Amino acid sequence: MSKKPPYKKFVSYNFDCGGENWDITDWSSEYVLIEETRKNGQEDCHLQAEFEVDKFGKWTLMYDDQKWEPYIVSYLGRSVVNDIINYLTEHGPPPTTE
Repeated sequence: MSKKPPYKKFVSYNFDCGGENWDITDWSSEYVLIEETRKNGQEDCHLQAEFEVDKFGKWTLMYDDQKWEPYIVSYLGRSVVNDIINYLTEHGPPPTTE
């Protein structure tokens, strides 16, 4: 019987963009979920957003109701979202094991 190792390796990915630091908490080759690392004393994340590659191969901000912009846009502005999209376009998501 083998012993379990005393530690687990945890790898996280984050990046700086739009004056904020972002953790990538879920991703694939065409999808990224990010959360702001600055939580202002909150246990849960302060901001999060989902980005995906659209049918034209471009990264875009995801949201269900096209009538309402997500909180990240109203809180930080469209320019930060565009900065994140440009970052993803230039660097892509982290490596996956797909």
